[in-house]
Amino acid sequence: MNNLKISQLMLKKQPQAVKSIHKICSYVGTSDTTENNEKTKRIRDTANAITNKMADCFDGGSEKDNFYTFFTEQVKKFQEKSSSWPSEKITYLTTEEN
Repeated sequence: MNNLKISQLMLKKQPQAVKSIHKICSYVGTSDTTENNEKTKRIRDTANAITNKMADCFDGGSEKDNFYTFFTEQVKKFQEKSSSWPSEKITYLTTEEN
């Protein structure tokens, strides 16, 4: 995901991807060995880098520390706006309508 070009609309249409990355940011692992702790830290660091990339899609409207809260609000607004649309319209939507 870190290598993909992403947009606000893509994230709003698939909020479960953002939710999953948000959960991974606080992953603690399953073992206390040094090797596993290093792997766990790399996993969290990668998830944090992806979160920063996602936050950058939202031009200055979000603080990276509070991105998930900000993003949840953006998704609610998008879902309210598109609630009466047929699912095909949302699926094939490539630009967000005002």
